[in-house]
Amino acid sequence: MVKYYKKFYDEVSKYAEGIHVLREGAAEETIEEFEKQYDMRLPANYRKWLLLNNGGELFAVPAGTILYGVREKTGDKENIFCIENNFRSQYRAGLPSYLFAIAEENTGDIIGFDLRRTNLRDGVIVIWNHETGEFEDEWRNFGKWLEAEMEIGSMMVNYDGSDKDIL
Repeated sequence: MVKYYKKFYDEVSKYAEGIHVLREGAAEETIEEFEKQYDMRLPANYRKWLLLNNGGELFAVPAGTILYGVREKTGDKENIFCIENNFRSQYRAGLPSYLFAIAEENTGDIIGFDLRRTNLRDGVIVIWNHETGEFEDEWRNFGKWLEAEMEIGSMMVNYDGSDKDIL
């Protein structure tokens, strides 16, 4: 499974500290509680990623792609960026029922698993445009989407965090 993420982590490691913020992994018990509470099993490759990184942000300076964690609490406040929000109607307005949100672009577009094409191992990742209500792009699995995010970001941000000159 580590090989599955090798290209992603190799690319992340090239950037200066603070460009990417990956949180410490979730505890196995936290994921199991989530799955039991919502009577579902997360795809194995995504589950493994949550054990490694319970959310975070790619290209965080100034604002990048927010990666949802399982569930978060800071004091008595809940983090609004968590996969648990897939089960809260106030966060699902307008989203198709078969989209399981796992991340959010700084534009407000939602990234998630297309549950119609997801299995216990992995699934198709799609971007849902919050303005048009349509899907814009897709990747055959979670790992390929992570790699694509890094490739897209690398066109705009240098390894030191400075903006690239785009003509």
